[in-house]
Amino acid sequence: MDPEYEDDLTGYRLLAEFPDYDLYVNDENSVIQRFNEGIANSWEEFDLDFSFDQQEMANLKQAILLYEHSDPIQAKKIQKEIEMQILGEIDE
Repeated sequence: MDPEYEDDLTGYRLLAEFPDYDLYVNDENSVIQRFNEGIANSWEEFDLDFSFDQQEMANLKQAILLYEHSDPIQAKKIQKEIEMQILGEIDE
């Protein structure tokens, strides 16, 4: 991603990179889902914010590890699971 597009993420670090978005996390288990510029401009939506408790954050990190160490077909399934079961359960 363009570094200028990430300037407002002070205090956050990259947690995971997906094809259409990246996840950033801070020390308080707050997660920002930042869509790539093309999607963000077409949707007029740049970020979604989530707050996780310790267990939810552990589940997200475990799913990301599985995603990063899977073959492309399995990784796509895990990405969908993250989007539907983890990110989809959190109120924005």
